[in-house]
Amino acid sequence: MAPLIDRSRLSAILMLALGLVVAALLPLGLVLAGAVAAFVTLRKGLAEGLVVTATGLILLAVMTAAAGYAPGNGMLLPTAFLAAALASAWTLDQSRSLTLAVLTMAGLALLALLLFWLAVDSPEQFWRALFDEVVQAAAESGQSDLAAQLGQMAEALQWRGVTGQFFGSLFLLLTLSLFWGRSWQAKLVNPEGFRQEFQALSLGRPLALGSAAAFMLAAALGQDLPLSIAAVLLYVWLVPAFALIHWLVARAGLGAAWLWAAYLLCALTWGGNNMLFLLFPLAAMLNEYLDFRRRGPRGAGGE
Repeated sequence: MAPLIDRSRLSAILMLALGLVVAALLPLGLVLAGAVAAFVTLRKGLAEGLVVTATGLILLAVMTAAAGYAPGNGMLLPTAFLAAALASAWTLDQSRSLTLAVLTMAGLALLALLLFWLAVDSPEQFWRALFDEVVQAAAESGQSDLAAQLGQMAEALQWRGVTGQFFGSLFLLLTLSLFWGRSWQAKLVNPEGFRQEFQALSLGRPLALGSAAAFMLAAALGQDLPLSIAAVLLYVWLVPAFALIHWLVARAGLGAAWLWAAYLLCALTWGGNNMLFLLFPLAAMLNEYLDFRRRGPRGAGGE
């Protein structure tokens, strides 16, 4: 895909616009659009990334209007997401530090969370109202079974934790975009570059200490905002956790099945209340002090 996007500005714009259209149905579309924006920025600079991104967003607005819908607030999320993708890619391009780029994305996610809290009187009521609109739209379109299922889901959801999960998930999608774009760039100039960068990823002791303090504060206060911040930080630490797992599998000479098993375990235990899930961010935080890579096994991937 990288040679196609790198071929011309038009091909990059069309691929980014395609991702935005797919994003209406699947989050992966937003990841694709962000990856294109990140790739163009890494390859050709921030100015070119801005041109491609802005043109893709304009195409999305035109297609939305042509379909009989007003773009309106529907443009806010993709615009903010792509702006964050450009910022993180520019940070990586200027600093050559994957750690700094991840920290930038984490900071943007927390900033977005705080702005959301300032803009919305009651986050819990906001999510409830938004979900109710989805249920109503399903019922009005004749999909009564789907509306009933969504209604049951609404009763079971813990609305208090939705805000942190939402912005934490956005962080992970943004991270996937940057990593996907960086991997495309690496395939063109240095095929092993991204793998080495990712496996060595570490976020530093200050963030580990600050995160631990945030977790304890959230547990002590039990209030929505501290809990939401803690949820986002949990998602942030998943990234170095899987970097550590990738390194361990490669260093020990294990097969890809071990990676799939780790991802499956994380997916099955997803959520801040599951102790198995918490082992992933906890291992990454402990690594900042114990340096598992220095103590790790030597195998087929060892030196």
